[in-house]
Amino acid sequence: MNINKLLFFGFSIIILFVTSAAYLTYQMTQNSILEFNHSIHQQYKKHNLVLEMQLPARSYTMHMQQAILTDDPFDRDQIIMQGHGFASQYNLVRADFMLIMNDYDKKWLEGLDDITDQISEASKKVLRLQDTGHKQEAIRLLRAVVFPLTEVFSAHVSSYAIKLEGVLAKKLLDEEEQLNALVLKISVMTALVVLLSLFIVFYITRKIQLMTKELCSLNASLENRVNERTNDLQQVQEELIKQNDKLREVSIKDALTGVYNRFGLREKL
Repeated sequence: MNINKLLFFGFSIIILFVTSAAYLTYQMTQNSILEFNHSIHQQYKKHNLVLEMQLPARSYTMHMQQAILTDDPFDRDQIIMQGHGFASQYNLVRADFMLIMNDYDKKWLEGLDDITDQISEASKKVLRLQDTGHKQEAIRLLRAVVFPLTEVFSAHVSSYAIKLEGVLAKKLLDEEEQLNALVLKISVMTALVVLLSLFIVFYITRKIQLMTKELCSLNASLENRVNERTNDLQQVQEELIKQNDKLREVSIKDALTGVYNRFGLREKL
């Protein structure tokens, strides 16, 4: 593996680590935000629905009182219809609450339903007394039963609303702790990515240094071989020169060679 391929491989790994860490961080943050928003929204909505149950119940009781105190039958019927409208509004709020309630909420709602059933039965009895001409008895029943039950209803709702506020506050604290834990996870992940990147950079740098050292060693070895070969060739050349000189001396002394020289012939090595 040459240096260019090694650098490409190393930087590709670093980019992969950084991209993966960024994607995981985004997913963790996004999921935490969505979960936090959903949880807080549900708890806040539940708290508001519990509080919204009070107004229709009180309005219903007030209209029952007005119906009893009203002598005109047409006005009384109109007031009773308005009271039933508030009862329907209460049922709508109750239905919305049932969509998001848990088991603990269900137990509380069952207790609230018992109170509303008692209020409904007492109100019907009050209206029957009113219709049969027993107005004073209807008023006494209204004050003795319906009004106290309405107060019990309000106290039941208010106490649970306070509990829900405490749950909401606890959720906010829990979410803050989860947020701190998320920040810690992101910090640890970032530190790991940095350490891995540094390790890869160190590894690549070390490999390049080793490859460079190996190349230098190979170059030095080749240079030594070339120098040795050059020295050998020089020695061979010097020996050839010496042999040539000896042959020239021999050719001068040799008679036959001298004849050849007189005819203009040259010896060739």
